[in-house]
Amino acid sequence: MKLQLNQIILIGCFLAIFSAPIHAQLPTIGSASVTLHYDAASLNGSHNHGDPVQTWPATVGPDAMAEVAGRQPTFNSNWSPAGLPGVTFDGENDVALADRLVIGAGGDTGVEAQALFAVLQLNDTGFPEQQFIFGGDNAKVMGVRAGQLFVVDQPAGTSFSDTTSMHVVSWVSGSPIHIDGQSPGGDTIRTTTFSNLSLIGDERRTPPDNPGPNMTFGELVAYSGGVMTPEDRTTIEQFLINKYAVSAPDPFDSIWDQNDAGLWIASTNWTTSGAPTTQNHRATFGDAISAPTSVIVDTPVTVNQVNFDHDVSYVIAGAGSVNLQSSTAAGNSNPTLNVVQGNHQFQAIANLLNDTTATVASDSTLSFNNALNLMGNTLTKSGTGTLEINNLLTTVGGAIDLEEGTIAGHGMVGGDVNNGGGTVSPGNSVSNGQAVPEPMCALLVMVGIVLLGGLRPKWYVAER
Repeated sequence: MKLQLNQIILIGCFLAIFSAPIHAQLPTIGSASVTLHYDAASLNGSHNHGDPVQTWPATVGPDAMAEVAGRQPTFNSNWSPAGLPGVTFDGENDVALADRLVIGAGGDTGVEAQALFAVLQLNDTGFPEQQFIFGGDNAKVMGVRAGQLFVVDQPAGTSFSDTTSMHVVSWVSGSPIHIDGQSPGGDTIRTTTFSNLSLIGDERRTPPDNPGPNMTFGELVAYSGGVMTPEDRTTIEQFLINKYAVSAPDPFDSIWDQNDAGLWIASTNWTTSGAPTTQNHRATFGDAISAPTSVIVDTPVTVNQVNFDHDVSYVIAGAGSVNLQSSTAAGNSNPTLNVVQGNHQFQAIANLLNDTTATVASDSTLSFNNALNLMGNTLTKSGTGTLEINNLLTTVGGAIDLEEGTIAGHGMVGGDVNNGGGTVSPGNSVSNGQAVPEPMCALLVMVGIVLLGGLRPKWYVAER
């Protein structure tokens, strides 16, 4: 059979496209750039199960090479539940026999990191010495010591000793360590930029300082060029969790435990070991306070649920933001805001990353006094209580569904308002597609569209 030149070129292009290594594909994010990326799948085709790994090719950055001939990690061809491979370091309890990989030529590699991600499994809890994930020549970066996952050289990190399952661990400068997308607490916040990642498995080469890690790695990634946002961090974490079929953790419940103002991100302010900072967290503000109290959000935090259950008011304030996102735990629940009792408010920016339901009980109020951004999602108001919007609400293609209760305030809504039988207050009940203004009402400016029976009149209610 003869093939034309154009057919040969077409076949070659097809093979080039479909043989492109999937290990090189990480989600595109805007807040940081990949500086280093190792994926065990890059060894498929060149290595069989149990083969020594003399060189671990990088998809981004310099390759990593075994420091000592005859002392290499090995290739595990079917390591993860998803059937993906890993690179196993044997954790030999002899610093002279450790399985270290040197990044590039070692030393001043110029590889920076303001965020680190690792897909790994502890094969043993290890020795008293550190089991390093990343290191630099004479610089501690990230590892496990005596059942504690740490960054830099913390005297205490976060508990990490599970040898039965793989995990996705991550660190971002200025934020706590995460395990499988959650912050389990501990002394793990470090604000720094690592300037020369040069080792996998130790902190220095001459002389070698620790036994090699008794771990298997599926993927190692470093980011720099900017501090990664919580949203981008979640994107990378969930990509790796899904890729390796890591079991999603149960939602993590945190209850405010201080009778005083305090930082949201401070783990000591909560009953649990860590502050609620991820999409699998639920934050509850209950009866710990005896007077109106501010909870300060000075950096962006992400949660799946916020609950207010006290007749004394909480104010969520600060220059950061509260981001509401769907959980990846069992049920993949959409985010919710719940007011069981009392009058509470967000003075910090609130962003809806997914469709969200706000349930406000009778004689209770939830107020948004800064910015409420729907970001193209739907905010459903339920419960017979009041939702106050005292700011410019930008829907960006999203909508408000009013199922029951009251929407009030002196803000502006630019977008769709779907009224299913609630009340636009003060005193303006919207039914049959008509807005009925009440004389002498307090200032309420809302620009939107009421969708009832296909009728879409624009409405504007102001003081008369």
